[in-house]
Amino acid sequence: MTEDGLRDELAALGIPEEHWRLVVLLPLIQVAWADDRIQDAERARILEIAESHGVLEGEGTRILGDWLTTPPSAATLKRARKLIVALVNRHRGLGSDLPIGLIGEVRAQCEEIAESAGGLLGLMWTVDPREATALDEIRRSLTAAPSVIPWPED
Repeated sequence: MTEDGLRDELAALGIPEEHWRLVVLLPLIQVAWADDRIQDAERARILEIAESHGVLEGEGTRILGDWLTTPPSAATLKRARKLIVALVNRHRGLGSDLPIGLIGEVRAQCEEIAESAGGLLGLMWTVDPREATALDEIRRSLTAAPSVIPWPED
C-alpha cells in the first residue's frame, strides 16, 4: 500500500495522519463493544493501553473518547484490521517502525479486554460468547505475513 493509500485509509477511519497509531486500538474497541456495552474494567484497560502507546494527546484523546462512547461500524473495524496488517508489513514510511510482533501484542490485548470484565468470583475467567466471536474474527484477520518482495512505494 502506498503512503497516499495509507493516508486515504486513515482519513476514511476519521484518524488524522499524526494520530495514525490510534488504529491499533480499534480491535480492542471491537472486543469491548461486542456485548453492546463497554464495561468499566474494559474502558480502564483500553485507556491504559492507549497511554502506553502514547496516543492520548490532543485529537487522539477525543477520537478514542468517541470510540468508547459510540461503537464504530463493522465496516470501520474491518478496514482498521486490514490497515494494521498493512502498516506492520511496511518496509519504509508510515508504519515501518512497527514491529511484526505488534500483531501478536494486539491479539493478546484483545483477549485481556475480553477477560477484564468476565471474572467469576475471582476464580475463573469467562468470556461473553459475542466477545469470543469478535476474538475469533480478529485472530483470523490480524495475521502478519511479511511480503517476500517489499510493496511498491510512491
